[in-house]
Amino acid sequence: MLLAIIGLFSLYSTTVLIEGEGIRMTVMQLIWYIIGTGVAATVMLFDSEQLWKITDYLYWIGIIVLILTLIFYDRGLAATAGAKRWVKIPIINFMLQPSEFVKFPYILILAKTTTLHNAKYLNRTVKSDFLLLGKLISWSILPLALIMLQPDLGTTLVYAAILGGVILMSGIQWK
Repeated sequence: MLLAIIGLFSLYSTTVLIEGEGIRMTVMQLIWYIIGTGVAATVMLFDSEQLWKITDYLYWIGIIVLILTLIFYDRGLAATAGAKRWVKIPIINFMLQPSEFVKFPYILILAKTTTLHNAKYLNRTVKSDFLLLGKLISWSILPLALIMLQPDLGTTLVYAAILGGVILMSGIQWK
C-alpha cells in the first residue's frame, strides 16, 4: 500500500507540469490500482482446482487477444514508434497493452502444467524432466512469438523470465 501511495505521488510530481495530465494520469493509475486489487482479491477466492478448470480457456483467450492486437493496433502510435502493441479504446480515449493482461493466464498455464506433471511423475527421471521442460516451452512459444511480432522485446523478456522462474521452481533436476 505504501509503495502504491509513493508511486502515485511520484507520478503526479513528474506529470504535474503537463497541462491537465498530472491529475488525469494519477487518477487513471489509482483506478488501475483499485481494479488490480479487486482482481487479486477475487482470484484469491478460488482454489487451485477451480482455477485449473478455466486456465486453458484463459490462455487461449489471451492468445486470441494477442493475435487481435496485431490487427487492431493503434495506427498513430505504430507510425511514430513502430509499435503494434497498443490498442486504443475510443470511448474513453485510453491506450491498452493487451500483453500485460495475458501474463496472468500465461503464469496459470505454466503452473498448472508443472503441478499436474509433478503429480503424475512422482519418481523424477531425466526423461520426465525433459518432458516437463518440453511442455513448458511448448506453452511459451506462441505468446513469445506473438509478442515479438508487435515488436516488444521488453515484454518478451519478461515472459522469458517468467518461464525461467517456473523452470527453476518446477523441481527439474539439473545434475
